[in-house]
Amino acid sequence: MAEAVKELTPAGNLKKPSYETVANWVRDSWNAVDIFNYNHLGQENQLEDEVEILSDNEYGNEEDKEGETDDEYISEKGKWMRKQMKNMLMRKRKQMRNMLMREEKRMKRRNTNEKRMDMMMNTMVTIIKEQIMLMYRMIDK
Repeated sequence: MAEAVKELTPAGNLKKPSYETVANWVRDSWNAVDIFNYNHLGQENQLEDEVEILSDNEYGNEEDKEGETDDEYISEKGKWMRKQMKNMLMRKRKQMRNMLMREEKRMKRRNTNEKRMDMMMNTMVTIIKEQIMLMYRMIDK
């Protein structure tokens, strides 16, 4: 976004970017996200110090009723969180792709309309030129 061409108003203020530019920024940022490498989602110990896991159980290190220890619960919760995050990111990415596709279609329609107008203008200019040429020929006779 920082490298984008900045246009100024007559007063010297920055103009807002076009919708196409913003859509491209969003597309590029979503494509830059590597959603398949969220390994721990904050569950790893980055400082490599001792991790103290507090238990809700008043007796400390006893196992829960289901037979899971706190470590097993956290790893399962981490897996569940990672799966939920991947699903959410996939949905957001799909929404973004759909939005970008709609924007691209809209831009193509607009470009097509502009091309049609250009073709019509070129045709009109050509017809007018031919009329002028005919008039000059008639004058020269």
